Order: sequence, then C-alpha cells, then structure tokens
Amino acid sequence: ASLKTVIRYVKAGDKVLLFPEGNRAPDGVMQESEPGVGLIITKTNVPVIPVRIFGTYEALPREATFPQPSEVTVVIGKAWHYDATRYTETGKALYQRISSELLAEIAALSL
Repeated sequence: ASLKTVIRYVKAGDKVLLFPEGNRAPDGVMQESEPGVGLIITKTNVPVIPVRIFGTYEALPREATFPQPSEVTVVIGKAWHYDATRYTETGKALYQRISSELLAEIAALSL
C-alpha cells in the first residue's frame, strides 16, 4: 500500500504491520531501515510496538519456492513513542533517523 494509504488507515484507528527494512533480507541479516516508516510515525504520532521475528529466513529464504519446517518465534517489545521535541532534523533526514532508531529498538529484542 502507498504511504498515504497506510497513514489514512492508522489515523482511522486501524493497526498496521510495517517492516522498516522494506523487504526481506537476501541473507537473513537485518538490513538498514527505509525512511518511509519514520514518515508514517511523524504523520500519525501513535505509539509503535517493536516486534522481532526470529526464524523466518530458515523457514522461507528469499530464493525458496516453498516454506521449510522451522521454528519461528515472535518477540514483542515495549511501546515506542515519537517525541518531536527530541529532534532537530526535518524532512527525509528526520524520517530516516526515526526509522533507524525504531530499527535499533527491534534489533535489541532477543530470544
């Protein structure tokens, strides 16, 4: 869905699941975040629940055509809140910083 559509859903009270990296990693290693998640966060100003999913690369690597039996574990973190007063950046630089901070929260989650 487009960023505008996602923002509309969130403002309407719907829940959405977003992946800050934008795509599945080719090697199972966490990639850098994209600024779009930061844009959505600044425009909606809602709490974000960091979630990390372990085992998905083993279950379905990008090159696979069929899922493999594998243990998948979901770890849920504490709510993260955007606070505009903490930032001096604007535009894409702001969105990237927020997205990177959120990804760091996700990366800190462990089994």
